[in-house]
Amino acid sequence: MDLDVLRKDGGESDNILCVTTAHPHGVADTTTATNKVQLERKMGLISCVGMIVGTMIGSGIFVSTKDVLERSGSVGVSLIVWLSCGLISLFGGLCYIELGCVVPKSGGEYTYLLEAYGPLHRFFGPLPAYLYSYSRTLATGPSGFAVISLSFATYVAQPFYPTGEMPWWLPKAVAAGCVCALIFLTSNGIGWQGLNDSVTAVIISVINSASVRLSTLIQNTFTAVKVIALAVIIVAGLIRLGQGSTANLASPFTPFGNGGHTAAGIASAFYSGLWSYEGW
Repeated sequence: MDLDVLRKDGGESDNILCVTTAHPHGVADTTTATNKVQLERKMGLISCVGMIVGTMIGSGIFVSTKDVLERSGSVGVSLIVWLSCGLISLFGGLCYIELGCVVPKSGGEYTYLLEAYGPLHRFFGPLPAYLYSYSRTLATGPSGFAVISLSFATYVAQPFYPTGEMPWWLPKAVAAGCVCALIFLTSNGIGWQGLNDSVTAVIISVINSASVRLSTLIQNTFTAVKVIALAVIIVAGLIRLGQGSTANLASPFTPFGNGGHTAAGIASAFYSGLWSYEGW
């Protein structure tokens, strides 16, 4: 084998090696090899849809419906809030599809902000991307984890109070206890970062490293369970409507309770509704 040409392509990260080998009958065979590291495309259409749907449907849809109804002030306003949140999420998702096609790189919002503003200035250009990552790590991520912990604690404590409201402090105490127990058992004093590294990152990394098909199978299974749970709730509601339970729709915009319709309540309802669509 004779090495004729070694060149670096003008692209971003591809080192291309052209090797010419002598053929026994005098014909040269040229093969081109690339050392670009990338993920293998092993996910089909169903798995991709399952991943997106599973990301969209989280714990928010099961716990925020009550908050949206209470803070909207009436059934009609709550339906308008849900419809508006769905449209906002739809438009946002379409924008992300366009960004993903234009900037086919990993990193999400950080990469999009860096590509958009990074070349404009040496210092202030990358600043928005850095600030996003900073706020995501210190504020948005931990707060989302806190809400998920509260949802878990509410589901755990609710069976002990089947006939009435549980004390307001009980879900917070259970959530704080579970988080502290996980930190103590897994982080070995490292704190929040140790919790993420020891539990979430290790489990997800092992599953995805073992097999892409295994990870997609687990994702599709959990997605199917969540979709089935929502289908049961929707079908039960439609059955109740068919049986004539339409008293709440007779005057949908009549305020219930003493609060009525307030700007602060509707804004808070939008917050709860958009949180259910957070996956986009």
